[in-house]
Amino acid sequence: MNIMTSYQLSEFNKAFLNAVESTENHEADNSINWNFVDADVTMDMSEMFGTELDDKALQVEFNLAADAYLNDFGHEATHYYGA
Repeated sequence: MNIMTSYQLSEFNKAFLNAVESTENHEADNSINWNFVDADVTMDMSEMFGTELDDKALQVEFNLAADAYLNDFGHEATHYYGA
């Protein structure tokens, strides 16, 4: 499966916002450490859905969410995260 269910997407959105807002995932200059955000979201989603969640779908959704977050705050989204 390469798409998330609506429930998985809802839980992803919660996990993503929690991770982005966590001060633990920010650098000293308050920039976001996207690798930490990615790790937190992946851990949360894996705990909730285990092997039911498609890794590719999670990666695609993370990139879309990060782009949208950056664009919402006036930054050009050019995949600064998840090398």
